[in-house]
Amino acid sequence: MDFKIFCIRISILIIFLFSCFDFYAQTPRFKNYNSKDGLQASIVLTMEEDTNGFIYAGLKTGMCRFDGYEFVNYLSDPNDPYSIYDGRIMKILRAESGTMLVGSEAGFQFFDPIKEQFYPSFLDTLNPLNVINDVVSILEGGYDLK
Repeated sequence: MDFKIFCIRISILIIFLFSCFDFYAQTPRFKNYNSKDGLQASIVLTMEEDTNGFIYAGLKTGMCRFDGYEFVNYLSDPNDPYSIYDGRIMKILRAESGTMLVGSEAGFQFFDPIKEQFYPSFLDTLNPLNVINDVVSILEGGYDLK
């Protein structure tokens, strides 16, 4: 009988202690970024996170990387063979190897985040079914992109 009373007292004590504290869910914090913060365009068409936590955003005029503090913009440069194609970035996909597949109106490219360089892809853009199969293989690690 004493053990039963002890358990009731402990239960009442625990309830009392929890009622003394206010528990609230954390309020999400949002921040809007614009050109003043270094974002190249105000409309983001697609986003992808890499294995290091960087956020890549596809824009109307190129791609940018955000590390939580600042933006790095990747723009087309006709004098640089390793720059991004000119055109809207419609999709960014991350492969298991860490390489990104970047799809734009001008075609597909691979982006090596370590070298920060873009490379032409081998995707057969004339046959949409082949593109889908190749993209699935890339994402599953079937191709060595490096």
